Amino acid sequence: MRFHDAVVDNKFAQLRQITLYTFNASIEKELNLTAKLIDDSALAEYDKWVKNPERKEDFDWRSIVNNYKAIYPKRFEIALWQMNELMSLSVGRPSFSAAKMRLDIIEGAPSRNKTIKVFPLMLGAYYIYAKLLNADEVRVMNPVNEDVRNYYVRQGSVYVKNGDYCVFKVDL
Repeated sequence: MRFHDAVVDNKFAQLRQITLYTFNASIEKELNLTAKLIDDSALAEYDKWVKNPERKEDFDWRSIVNNYKAIYPKRFEIALWQMNELMSLSVGRPSFSAAKMRLDIIEGAPSRNKTIKVFPLMLGAYYIYAKLLNADEVRVMNPVNEDVRNYYVRQGSVYVKNGDYCVFKVDL
């Protein structure tokens, strides 16, 4: 690994940790939620999702995480837990110039506590990371279907058909 690559990796690893620390400090303690990096324990819990009939999409999180870690040192990754139950996984990355933040993939656990809405929580973590990068928006890329896209719009985004993403503005 070149020195420059190691410096970039370290810088963004620190930003991911700062984001998770800030996020964890901001969420309601009575919900017993904790955000962490996607690690082996998160992937072991994800393995339980694979054959769940309630699962809506067939994301291969092991491959996704391995690819993001290998290719995108500026990535953001998050595993949201409620006590010992994995609630959601997500990965994204900033644009090349880091002026925009992308939320590329998000999935909620198929059998999770549905009273906790994971998308707004996860989006909050992306806002924190975006602010650390001075990015002025979070783009939720390629909504999986029209219902999901409409949900994002109801949450305050603007859909950009030409790029197939939903834009949430970040107050810097």
